[in-house]
Amino acid sequence: MSDSRFWVGSYTADAQAPGVGITALGSRPDGSLAGAGETPADSPSFLTAHPTLPVIYAALEHSGLVQAYHARARAVRFGPARASAASVCHLTVTADGALLVATGYGDGRVLAYPLGPDGAILADAAEPPASIDPHRSPFTGGELTGGPGPSSFTDLSLASHVAEAAPARDSHAHASVELPDGRILTTDLGHDALRFWRRTGSGLALDRTLALPLGVGPRHLITHPSGHVHVVTERSIEIFTLAPADAGNWRVVAAAPATADGAEERDAAAEISRSAAGDRLYVGVRGSDRIVTLDVSGNGQTLRPIADTESGGRWPRHHLLAGDLLHVAHEHSHAITTLRLDARGVPGRPIGIAEIGAPTCILADPVATPV
Repeated sequence: MSDSRFWVGSYTADAQAPGVGITALGSRPDGSLAGAGETPADSPSFLTAHPTLPVIYAALEHSGLVQAYHARARAVRFGPARASAASVCHLTVTADGALLVATGYGDGRVLAYPLGPDGAILADAAEPPASIDPHRSPFTGGELTGGPGPSSFTDLSLASHVAEAAPARDSHAHASVELPDGRILTTDLGHDALRFWRRTGSGLALDRTLALPLGVGPRHLITHPSGHVHVVTERSIEIFTLAPADAGNWRVVAAAPATADGAEERDAAAEISRSAAGDRLYVGVRGSDRIVTLDVSGNGQTLRPIADTESGGRWPRHHLLAGDLLHVAHEHSHAITTLRLDARGVPGRPIGIAEIGAPTCILADPVATPV
């Protein structure tokens, strides 16, 4: 094994799935992965790492808990599990290592936990405000501020969607990312909305809400070196690109299909990632089981799908780019498949498969050590 190590979260018996919990994987000389240790845990469907410490955090989805682990030869639990949102499905640690942000698919809550200097989760999260569907407000298809000051609205006609009055819908907070100004941006797949949060002494406060077109289902998102944010939509299989505007506002500046060959009826977009230089984006599409490679130009604003390739398994729920390798977590075929990128940055055929029960997330080790 080399000194590259990865952590995989899986669905387990509480989700009627065959995963064991958290699995450590080491790299073979060719870059493919092999098991190096297992830690039982109840459906850790998402993992994230502390920015400076050998600590990882798990979203125990079906238990509605978050838990910290030391990243050793195996993941070693430390500190108490903390109550979280219903069906907690994503975690982010702020760049200063002071806050863990959790999003809940089941109830739409966005929770922030204080972290100690050793990475421990110090306390339960403060209760957030209830999520309000912007498509059921008097204004649809625009931006609603969550704090003082006038509201402003953004023209979203470029996306070829018409925002209409929506029936009552559940909120499904899905993912978060920290913006350069320190605010947190979260997706709400159920309300077709993006929410901006300010950090406070006790956690997070809602700053503003940006409505996307009705029915697109924003899922995951990433920041780009240019300062743009790219949001992939699970239902419409698109990528919306955001740019900062005046007075702390953000606006949608582009929307593009997330596939080169078009989406199929059963498709659902999953993870979005980018190359280190920012010239390529990668999107996993479940159903047709593809990895889409997109060219990025125009200072991060212009996207063009250049290739749809087979993901090498069934239901590519998550993936991780590591140099010229793409590791894909296939939930339904119970494997991590490793694909090598060609000179264009497009994934080729699998070079290796690590068998893992119902993998849902793969994470690079926060402080890689020999395994």
